[in-house]
Amino acid sequence: MLRGSSFMLQKNPSYLSELVEYIYRQDIHIWQIDVENYSEENIDLIMQIYGDIKDCLIKNNEKDLVLVTKILLGVFSIVPAYDTYFCETFREFSECKFRVFNKDSLRLIRDFYLSNVEIIDNLKNQSTVYDFNNNPTNLKYKQAKIIDMYGFEKSFTAPKKSNNKK
Repeated sequence: MLRGSSFMLQKNPSYLSELVEYIYRQDIHIWQIDVENYSEENIDLIMQIYGDIKDCLIKNNEKDLVLVTKILLGVFSIVPAYDTYFCETFREFSECKFRVFNKDSLRLIRDFYLSNVEIIDNLKNQSTVYDFNNNPTNLKYKQAKIIDMYGFEKSFTAPKKSNNKK
């Protein structure tokens, strides 16, 4: 979020105070959402949180897709980050067309999970989360994070579809 040409690099750290207050006020239920329970109610809630975070940060029509989804992943771990790698993977190697954050894309992530539930849950159960002192915890990566890592890795390892027309 704070690299390259990100508009966030130009901001005073106090710019984030509204966002920090917003996160602090959230109910514990939000942290319990994962892809396996993307009910329509939870999808609506995720969309609301996305809009609220966007309203806290994006004041001048700056691009929001990557920034807000990275916050949703990094803070709540409820959705993959819709960054270049993730979106490229799901555009290239599936029927998913991730160009915007919307209910349809969340449903597609849920469907991807349901089609790969054994693999994703196995990876989740094998994962280990470490604390700031590099000590293992009892925490596991959530399904949204596993899917995010899949999208990142797959963008580097899978052959690209050719756009050449003969």
